[in-house]
Amino acid sequence: MLQPSPTRHLHDRMEIRALIRTFPPRLVDEVLAEHQRRTPRSVLYTVLAQHLLTTRTSTDILRLLAHALDTQRRPGWQLPNGPTALAQAHQRLGPGPLKSLFGRLCHAESAQTRYRRWRLITLHEVLFALPPTHANVQHYGGPNARLTTLTAYGTPTTLAARITPHHATDFSGVLKPGTLLFATPLPSAPERLWERWRRFRATGADLVWEVGQGTELPVHTPLDDGTYLTRPTSVRVLHRSERLITTLTDPLAAPGNELVTLHHHQHRATAPARSDTTRLDTPTPRITEQHIWAELLIHHHRHNPPQVRLT
Repeated sequence: MLQPSPTRHLHDRMEIRALIRTFPPRLVDEVLAEHQRRTPRSVLYTVLAQHLLTTRTSTDILRLLAHALDTQRRPGWQLPNGPTALAQAHQRLGPGPLKSLFGRLCHAESAQTRYRRWRLITLHEVLFALPPTHANVQHYGGPNARLTTLTAYGTPTTLAARITPHHATDFSGVLKPGTLLFATPLPSAPERLWERWRRFRATGADLVWEVGQGTELPVHTPLDDGTYLTRPTSVRVLHRSERLITTLTDPLAAPGNELVTLHHHQHRATAPARSDTTRLDTPTPRITEQHIWAELLIHHHRHNPPQVRLT
């Protein structure tokens, strides 16, 4: 067992205490019990701390937590004895408890921004390029995993997330009639785009999407506000040069200039991931998804910071 040692930075101690306030031990214990994990809660906190303090080594994280938590006198806070034991503990923990912790904190009802009769939500996507190991290829159908998140329009608040193979995403039960979903999907073949369009439309939500140059948008029926219906005729093109399309076909109910403005403004939100494509050196889906759920939880923590007083 590691002995407590002084941390090098006061800032790191404050970060750890803030992390524990965002994700209190009672909640962490509940998700560990839900997944029948006998792992000490401290192991889950080490996963989060590694994604919060990204310049620290595993040894630094263990020493920092040992000092911050005073592990010798607090049951449930036992720490692995070194980096190798820590990696083994993370493998045993898996992604499930972190996914459940995320689910406890994020709710679709948090989206309150409205336009006319619609509640506004933004979709973000990130493609993770993974090592082409047998485990990754078998699980994801290739060396890529897709993270799709829904955020409250114009905010960094994450409402829901899915980690899936490249083309499969299901938000049934989260998206529903009365929702207007803004998105710039990752590039894909036109047939894949329309397949995903139909899948999201089947939730009952209306869509405003920016699509790639490879998608043909011929004029079928010009409309009075300068927009037009294309084929299929249930799709309205809002701005041909910007490649914006929508399911809202009535220009009186949703004028094109208003929807284009809303699309531009939604880019101000902070997405949970940093870019459209991210490389992960994770050999198995178990560790890949643990990493992604930890990133989402840290995103939640950074945008919902608790007030912490260092004593």
